[in-house]
Amino acid sequence: SSADLPEITITDAPAITCNDSEVVVIATVSPAEADYTITWTSLEGGTIVSGENTLMPTLGAAADYQIEVVNNTTGCTALQQVTIALDTVPPLATAGDDVTLTCAKDSVVLSGLGSSEGASIVYTWSALDGGSPPNPTDALQTTVTAAGTYMLEVRDTLTGCVATDMVMVVPDTALPNVQIAQPDILTCTMNIVE
Repeated sequence: SSADLPEITITDAPAITCNDSEVVVIATVSPAEADYTITWTSLEGGTIVSGENTLMPTLGAAADYQIEVVNNTTGCTALQQVTIALDTVPPLATAGDDVTLTCAKDSVVLSGLGSSEGASIVYTWSALDGGSPPNPTDALQTTVTAAGTYMLEVRDTLTGCVATDMVMVVPDTALPNVQIAQPDILTCTMNIVE
């Protein structure tokens, strides 16, 4: 009868992420006091790393899995499937267009506008080639005071996935064009030059 069937509940089935290439699935069976044989199987290319005969297997790939529970006293069997999702999409990192540092402008603002945003997103600016330390290093926008290559790293703290983008700050090295007009020649009759 259906009263003799084990009842399986999957209480936790986390996704595979950039941080976690293996996950632990937590299942429960009731009635809890019965004698059970537990077997996990992968339905399509999944990997059971360990615990295939427990209620807490470690799984190593996004796929569909099945738990089979046999009540050893009654012989009744129950099956339950669970899908382990894959969440490895990197956030978007956009460091902006290259900018020019001039004599009149001794600092420039670098902007990560267009990058992923949200409570789980963290930004890190760094100088790679020359450059000055960005200030602040952990905001969507930062200020720098020297030419160089700068990198914006965008990290999703929930998944651990990271994206980067670079921006160049180039110096305006063009010399000003200064021209001095040929002065008039001073003579005895012309004693003022304009």
